[in-house]
Amino acid sequence: MQTWKSPPPFLGKLWIWQYRQPKEGWRGWHVSADRAGAEAFITWINFLRSDDAAYRTLPLEVVSEPLLYGVGYNQACDQQFDKLRVAYSPDVSGLELVAQGNHLQLTIGATSCADLIACLERLARGEGDFVLYTTTTSGRLCWHFWWPPSA
Repeated sequence: MQTWKSPPPFLGKLWIWQYRQPKEGWRGWHVSADRAGAEAFITWINFLRSDDAAYRTLPLEVVSEPLLYGVGYNQACDQQFDKLRVAYSPDVSGLELVAQGNHLQLTIGATSCADLIACLERLARGEGDFVLYTTTTSGRLCWHFWWPPSA
């Protein structure tokens, strides 16, 4: 029987959303994080990979108008989610992200893990406005990474 281990505390802020009526180039998931949030998310991913933990749940920030205004698309987000349940599965090929009520379920595969960590490292360095494409069971999915709101 495996002993339950607590991950390091999740510090910082993380936002994930989709737009209600996106233009073709804005379809998919949009992600933003402040430096502490991006670094904490990387720590949690590495924790899940090394600990064989089933999953862990972390908080998501409310997608606000200042965040959407900073991105510059001027559209409302589709739905607010208050938490992200993250699981690591070496058998999954991409990043599977699905909405389940008020939370999101993210399954990270072995082949996409390094790509997601590289994107989070870029967010931690203050970069934004870049894309990660990943393959899912339902097809190709686009992840857009953005700067966090300044306010």
